Amino acid sequence: MKLAIYRRVSSKRQVTEGESLEGQMIKVQAWCKTNDHTIVRDYVDKGLSGYKGNRPAFNQLQEDVEDPCCEYDGVVVYAVSRISRDLIILLTAVDKIIRNNFSFFSATENLPTDMGSFKLMLAIQGAVAQNQSDNNSLFVKDRLTETAEQGYFTGGRAPFGYTAVPVKKILGKKKRKILAVNEEEAEVIKTIFNLARFGTDGKAFGLKAIATHLNQHGISHRNNKWTISTLSLILNNTCYYGERVFRKNKITDSAYPKIIIKVPAIVTKEVFSEVSSGLQARMLTNSENKAIRSPSLLTGILKCYKFGANMIINTGKGGRYHYYKCSNRIKKDINCCDSPAIPKLQLEAAILKTIRKEILSKQKIDSICELVRTKIRETAGETKNSRIVKEHQLSNVTSGINNLYHQVSQNQLKLDETLTEFLETQKQQQKTLEKEIELIKKRTSLSLWKFGDNKKELFIKIIREVFSSDNVIASKTYLLAIVDQIIVKPKKIEVSGANLKLLNAVSETKMGTSTEVPTYVSMWR
Repeated sequence: MKLAIYRRVSSKRQVTEGESLEGQMIKVQAWCKTNDHTIVRDYVDKGLSGYKGNRPAFNQLQEDVEDPCCEYDGVVVYAVSRISRDLIILLTAVDKIIRNNFSFFSATENLPTDMGSFKLMLAIQGAVAQNQSDNNSLFVKDRLTETAEQGYFTGGRAPFGYTAVPVKKILGKKKRKILAVNEEEAEVIKTIFNLARFGTDGKAFGLKAIATHLNQHGISHRNNKWTISTLSLILNNTCYYGERVFRKNKITDSAYPKIIIKVPAIVTKEVFSEVSSGLQARMLTNSENKAIRSPSLLTGILKCYKFGANMIINTGKGGRYHYYKCSNRIKKDINCCDSPAIPKLQLEAAILKTIRKEILSKQKIDSICELVRTKIRETAGETKNSRIVKEHQLSNVTSGINNLYHQVSQNQLKLDETLTEFLETQKQQQKTLEKEIELIKKRTSLSLWKFGDNKKELFIKIIREVFSSDNVIASKTYLLAIVDQIIVKPKKIEVSGANLKLLNAVSETKMGTSTEVPTYVSMWR
């Protein structure tokens, strides 16, 4: 009988024991010789799991058995598990072969010739194969979980910026590895994060701009070109601030939750969070910060008094003149409000002049410092109590999350959809509390007020120089550092800002600071 052989090895079991591709062929050839059969077609799937029903050679076999002109009369495998370790896929595939009048053989398993017994034995063999695979999978999961919980590298290719290095400690008889910083690649990681924050001239780069910059400068990703998707994975990988998540891409399993593995950090968590926020703001679907990213000096800061809409650039007389005009009047209804259209250059000059006069003086900064100090002293007790309460709340939420994960891991709870949603809500509450506590710490931090007259004068000098220059990007970024919004009313314009915001800008000023975009301002996205 003319037969086709189907061979498969999984990615985890290639060339092992007697189930290598070569070993399968040798065994089947010997069986065919003994039973007077001839192999006329060879289907091979290399490195593909038996749980996957979608395999190139397997798919071709399924198509060929439906072809009336097929060159063979039956299909032979080394073992039924080569077809699939999933019982349903196995039974469905073999049933298709039989229904199309082809024979089916296993070189290592004695399958009965009568159809009733054949189907029963096939189901038994398939169930045994699936059970063995399930047990192997559980064993591997347990070993990987143990490896991750003890802080070791779980295998695969090390993330860019790291190298997997052996450690002296041995668990059982198997050597373990940990992630160590690859200094050369780590410098590239730092460059990527810096470009995502400041670009090359102070304006943050998007993913495409970063990829272009790196590729043009001959900086490769392990001898490959940089792509948007590769950069996105890097800039969203918590590994780089010291927390590698094991099973981060897996659907949450009640018995196998995600595990945080501590690794050496390449960037700080604050830098990572800043870049992450910037990426979210730059997304095409996120229009909230698009006005802020406009190159026009006041767009995103200038608001109409009526509904709080942005004042945007509008042109007149064939584009010769530019005005700031309420976006609602432009896009919706010209009569929706009575805020005026104001000449762009005239308004920008007036705003900068007012800020230089009213805010950029040592006396003004001194008065704000005293005001804030007084406010902090008056609310010190209340602030301390608020922090204690929030820290207690955070402790309870964190403890609750950890307790839920423990119960799930002990099979005391099932991680169904409802529990998953509850956990996500608790995690969000945890993040909110962490941010609120961090904000309280910043407000009460004494380091914020540790600057003298020299630093105040330096800040005033630098910002005045920037406002007098032609560098719109730098001017807008400094403006964002000290001004919250500018409200345009029919007969007046109101400029408002936060005292803490201004003082933080002053405190971050250092000797040698250039008149380019300030690196401590992360709002320019």
